[in-house]
Amino acid sequence: MAIVFDILFDLVFALCSVLLLCFLYWQLNARFYISIVQNQKWSLSPIIAPGVIIHELSHLAFALITLRKINQVQLYSFCHLNGELGFVSYSHKRRGLFTYILDAAIAMAPLLGSLCALSATSYYLLPSSSVGVLKRGLTMALSNSPLDPAFWDQLSIAIIHFYTIFTLTMKSSLWLILAISISHGAIPSSADIKLAVPALALLLVVSALFLILSPYQVGSYILILTSNLNALLSVVVLLSIPILLVILLGISFMTLKGLAKYSVRPFTRGI
Repeated sequence: MAIVFDILFDLVFALCSVLLLCFLYWQLNARFYISIVQNQKWSLSPIIAPGVIIHELSHLAFALITLRKINQVQLYSFCHLNGELGFVSYSHKRRGLFTYILDAAIAMAPLLGSLCALSATSYYLLPSSSVGVLKRGLTMALSNSPLDPAFWDQLSIAIIHFYTIFTLTMKSSLWLILAISISHGAIPSSADIKLAVPALALLLVVSALFLILSPYQVGSYILILTSNLNALLSVVVLLSIPILLVILLGISFMTLKGLAKYSVRPFTRGI
C-alpha cells in the first residue's frame, strides 16, 4: 500500500507542478502587460502579438476539430489593462462527462500549436546544424524532470553549444524574435487552467481508484502517465525561459535607468 501512495503522490505532485507553474507564469505576465499599457510601451506589441495569435488559433483549431460552436474570437487585443490579450468563446450543444475532457484538450492546445509553430520557424529560418542542436537539447531535457539537477545540466550544455554555432543574420534575428513571442504564447493561461481542472481532477480520481483496486495491473500505466506529466512540466519550463529572461532584462534596464537618473540629480544642501 505504501508503494501505491508513493505512485499517487508522484502523479499528484507532477500535475500540480504543471498547473501551478502555468498559473504563476500568467500572473507575472498579466502584471507585465498592465505595465506596458501604463508606460505606453506600444512598440512591444509586435513582439507579443505572434505568440498570442498562435495561442488563440490553437484554441480555435481544437474547438473546430471537436465540433464546438464558436461564439466569438479575438486573436489579439491592444488593450492589456485586464491582462487579457485575446480569447476564443465556444459552447457545447449539451453538457456531459465527455465535454470536460474536450474542454481540457482545447485548454491545453496552445502547447501543441506553439511547439509546431516553433518547429516550423526553426526549420525555415535556422541552418540544419542549429536545428540539430535544438532537437538534441530538447530530447535530453525531456528525459529528465526539472526537479532533477541533470535537467539543468543538459539544458546548459545545449544552450552553450547552440550559442557557439549561432550567427546573427536577418533570418536568425527574425527567428529569435519569433521564438521569444511563440514560446511566450505557448503556456496555457489562468483561464485555460480553470477550464482544464475538472477533467484533470477526474483523471486523478479515476487513476487513484484503479490504482487502489488493481495496483499491479494499473501501476505501470500510472507510472507512464506520471512520466508524461514530468515531460510536460519540462516543456512548460523550457517555454517559460525566453520571455522570463526578457522580463528580467527589462526590469534590470528600468532599474539601471532609474539609478542613472538618481545619480545625475543635482544635490542641494539646505542651510
